[in-house]
Amino acid sequence: MSKCRRNIFLIFGYLLIMLVIVCLIFCSKSNVQHFEQSIKYVNQATRILNSGESYEFINPDDMDAIVKLKKKALAEARLVDIEDLNRHYPDFGNHYRDEFIKGLELFIEGFEKDDTIKLVAGQMLDENWGVWYEENVDAIRRRL
Repeated sequence: MSKCRRNIFLIFGYLLIMLVIVCLIFCSKSNVQHFEQSIKYVNQATRILNSGESYEFINPDDMDAIVKLKKKALAEARLVDIEDLNRHYPDFGNHYRDEFIKGLELFIEGFEKDDTIKLVAGQMLDENWGVWYEENVDAIRRRL
């Protein structure tokens, strides 16, 4: 794994762990469980994605595993109460819905319909989700 990919993976993992901690504190128990599970599935998919070398094609078996995990993440994410997230931190739920969930939907649809534009759009929304969280993590922590 290239140093850059490893660093991105570590940063993404750190952000997701912090997000889970924040949600554990702010959210209702079942909401937290669904949120946490959605993040865990995406982390598992990311580990598979990052297991190859840079600029290496992902083998079909790994891609199938990634898509299955993202489908599981999406199923869990759809059970999260968006307004509950918003009540505890402004726009937290909106970003989760509009970037994390929509990113999963587009990625899956893009893969299933062989639509590279949707697949990449899904990845971009996922990236936006991570950027938003990174920009807001200090404010979220202050709310603890």
